[in-house]
Amino acid sequence: MSNFLSTTTFSILVATSWFFIFLTAFPLFVQFVLVSDFNLRLWDVVIGGFPYLIASAAFVVCWIQRRYMLSYRVERIPRRTIVLKQGDAPNGVIDLVHTEYRRVSAIAYHSRPTDGFQLGWGRPGTKYEGIYFKRAFCDAVERLDTTARKLLPSLPALCPTTRLTSHFHPLSIVIPIDSTALKDADVLFQIATFAVDNDNSSDNLLGAQNAPYGRYGHVPKEERNDGEINEEEFERGMEAVGELQSIFEREIEYLGSDLSTISDSRSRRSYNMSAKSPHEYPRGMQDPADSDEAERLTFRRGDSQSDIYGRGEQEFQFRVRAPDEEPMDGSFEGDYRDERDGVAHWRNTRRSGSPSVRSFIHAPP
Repeated sequence: MSNFLSTTTFSILVATSWFFIFLTAFPLFVQFVLVSDFNLRLWDVVIGGFPYLIASAAFVVCWIQRRYMLSYRVERIPRRTIVLKQGDAPNGVIDLVHTEYRRVSAIAYHSRPTDGFQLGWGRPGTKYEGIYFKRAFCDAVERLDTTARKLLPSLPALCPTTRLTSHFHPLSIVIPIDSTALKDADVLFQIATFAVDNDNSSDNLLGAQNAPYGRYGHVPKEERNDGEINEEEFERGMEAVGELQSIFEREIEYLGSDLSTISDSRSRRSYNMSAKSPHEYPRGMQDPADSDEAERLTFRRGDSQSDIYGRGEQEFQFRVRAPDEEPMDGSFEGDYRDERDGVAHWRNTRRSGSPSVRSFIHAPP
């Protein structure tokens, strides 16, 4: 369609030009013909018609040259060839491309919006200019998940259908499941992944207390629409992610400093090893309590511990059974002592399953 319009316009311009040329030349030739002397008449025709002949010839030459450059030379370029440097295409083609590129660039530059606003994007002139809120928040959640995996490498993979409250549930001892920051981050993560705006709901992420999941909810993929995040929701969500990030980083720093060396005398945790066995074994058989696999471990945390675990002094004692010690169920017995406000409480517990030193380190106060 564009080729047809271009050809038609060019033809109309050519016909109009020839018409006006004919109007200017016709009166002159009429005067030349009315001259009685034949020789003078012939000479007048030559003098008057020669400029028109030259102009017509120049026009035809320019038109043929342009058609040759734009059609024949352009068609000679292989379709699979990519122009990378000056010699890969004719100079006329390269100049034409440069001219059109500069023209389009100038139009695009002067057509930029100066005070426009698009939902889900940062406003021009602010610190969020050029930032897409959904993508920026999802990137922040990915960084938060990376930090959480340093604390718990076995954390499940994060996917768009995952609720952050469920995803970080294994770390509930560090961050409570009813944390306001975790709820805010969970709400915004739903919006940023596959949530829609519910116009019939009066709840909002900003100040919605009775509805913990805000004004957005889960919907099937085929029913999604273009619900976007506004600037206030984005700021609150980023503050929530930043708070969770700082909690994880403090916990990593806390564990890294206290667990760097068990034998460090300056550590806030002391481990006292002693081997005692309540069983007697036949002569020649080694007592499992004397082996390295049966230990009695005392773990103490002082008043200088992190606020995450609370205050007070706690002491854990447990004994791991040897593999050949009955009963062979991998169980262990432990004495738990919790001293708060000068009052000590001791409890004896028996649990099944292999004990983990990490589980005792992360035990709640």
